[in-house]
Amino acid sequence: MTLKLHRLVVSGALLAVLLATVPALAQLSAVTVTVERVMANADGSITVSGRLPNPCYRLLPPDQIVTGRTITITLQARAVQGVMCAQVIKPFETTIPIDTTGLTAGTYTAVVNGVSATLTLTPGAAAPDQPRPTATAPDQPAASAADCLTRVTRNRSYQDNRAGFCLLYPLTYWVIEHEDTKNAISIVPETDAASRATLNISHEAVDGRTLDDVAEAVQAEYPNLSIQFNQTTIGGQPAVVTEDLPGRRPTRQAFVIANDRLFRLVLEPVRAGADVLWETVTESLIFFPAIDSPLKGRCEG
Repeated sequence: MTLKLHRLVVSGALLAVLLATVPALAQLSAVTVTVERVMANADGSITVSGRLPNPCYRLLPPDQIVTGRTITITLQARAVQGVMCAQVIKPFETTIPIDTTGLTAGTYTAVVNGVSATLTLTPGAAAPDQPRPTATAPDQPAASAADCLTRVTRNRSYQDNRAGFCLLYPLTYWVIEHEDTKNAISIVPETDAASRATLNISHEAVDGRTLDDVAEAVQAEYPNLSIQFNQTTIGGQPAVVTEDLPGRRPTRQAFVIANDRLFRLVLEPVRAGADVLWETVTESLIFFPAIDSPLKGRCEG
């Protein structure tokens, strides 16, 4: 009897793991059209909010199908494997770009996972291609949170309004928000975690420090090593990068100061293929003044 019960428990655990790997429709509570009137053949977007089963679930890139005057969008979510996760519901809000290429002017119904909203396309030529926004240098007009939501891309994006940054990362990765440390995220591979790189980003108040101060403090931690820091720019802000810090596996670390916060990026391990993750993130980073808004998480597919 004990043996049968033991087998039943194990089977139930295996079933739970298998179900977590299968994409499921994201449960929505609201759908709002971000741009109610856009020109035909231009890009529009809608904002949806809802709930995920737990913080380990991540939204997948949405699928869009147009039938007549109905734009049907399917938004699914899947759990990140191999991580412990609190069993609590996690609210989310995300912006989904709408591809209106080939559509004529008129009123359309956008349906996302069964929840609908109205979108009006106005007559006119296609909107000209807009250059991809990039973070601006300190002597140029400052970037804003709105810049993060105007980018149409095949990468995933992440935004934290209260920390004041947003970025892109490859579709084959997930973002994990550390519940115990609100000021840190990890960008981890969806599969083959043991053989692929991970990028950790943390931030804290700068407290009057400069990049020289930060570099000197890091060097002081390793008095027997000569650590080389290379100057660069990340997100339009001066930064220093090093690959000389010791550890179990080779790392690349960058330090950036933006809007009175010190950001630290740690790529681990540095190996073939890791540059794709590093370049996607660092070349897309936008820093903007922190705003009191709850938006935090993946913004668009």
